[in-house]
Amino acid sequence: MKKSYRSLRALVRAKALNSLTILHERVIEHRNQSLLAKFSKLGNNVLVYGKIEVGNPENIRIGNDVALNEGVVLNARAPITIGNSVTISAGVQIHTAYLDIELPYNIRRQETDSTTGDDHLKKPIIIEDGVWITAGVIITAGSILREGSVILPNSCVSGEVPAFQLWGGSPAKLIRPLNHSKRYKSNEH
Repeated sequence: MKKSYRSLRALVRAKALNSLTILHERVIEHRNQSLLAKFSKLGNNVLVYGKIEVGNPENIRIGNDVALNEGVVLNARAPITIGNSVTISAGVQIHTAYLDIELPYNIRRQETDSTTGDDHLKKPIIIEDGVWITAGVIITAGSILREGSVILPNSCVSGEVPAFQLWGGSPAKLIRPLNHSKRYKSNEH
């Protein structure tokens, strides 16, 4: 009798937890859809897996067949352009603004924009078609990731990554060229 009661209790607890998980997923999905609707351009088949954080969605343009995974941060004080067939893995941070480290700390806050109170410098970020940004990568203001490039986990990208190259590290640097450029180009026809 005790054993069947425990099994029933465990089953009820599992079903309740499953219901809460489904409800939580629906809330996140609704929140993400509301965010995506505010983007200046949103292509077809843009998939969001889990919760993402977005600042200034009106500055974001996303192409077709794009995946954004759990914990992605899109901080778009300046424009972020994401091409077609791009994968942005879990925990990636994309920041278009930064503070001027050359200003002395005691006057840094005095150099703010008087209309917005913003003391950040801003530069757009461009992510071209076929790019894969793996987990934990940070992309800094002004970066350009060219077609078919791949960034290794936990790298920090600052600047331009040429097409069809594997980059990694902090700061990110060339690891090796990718030999799929011929195959990728030939599939377009």
